[in-house]
Amino acid sequence: MLPTTANIALNFAKPKPDILSPDEFRRSRRATDYGASTDWWDEITRSTSYSLNQYISIDSSTKNGYFGASLNYKKGNGLDIVSKREEYGSTLLYLPVRYMRIGVTTVCLTQH
Repeated sequence: MLPTTANIALNFAKPKPDILSPDEFRRSRRATDYGASTDWWDEITRSTSYSLNQYISIDSSTKNGYFGASLNYKKGNGLDIVSKREEYGSTLLYLPVRYMRIGVTTVCLTQH
């Protein structure tokens, strides 16, 4: 048997917080105005982010025991413009007798 699974998820940003516009900030005189009118909320956030997960496995059993192997790949980004994540994983499993389990799992993760 060779089952595979693929999932994708979307995340949506909440409404923008109620913060001062550049003109309101200038009128408030809370700090030094350097003349910029950049909307930093829009500059550093995404309105939508995603995550993707793919999984494939194979398993079988014989008179000598059970074995299985799987591979996993995950990728996604966050609602802020600099967050990213990528992950690879694998599992090998061997059960030579009913109550004994031998396995190896590896994960490689990169975050930005």
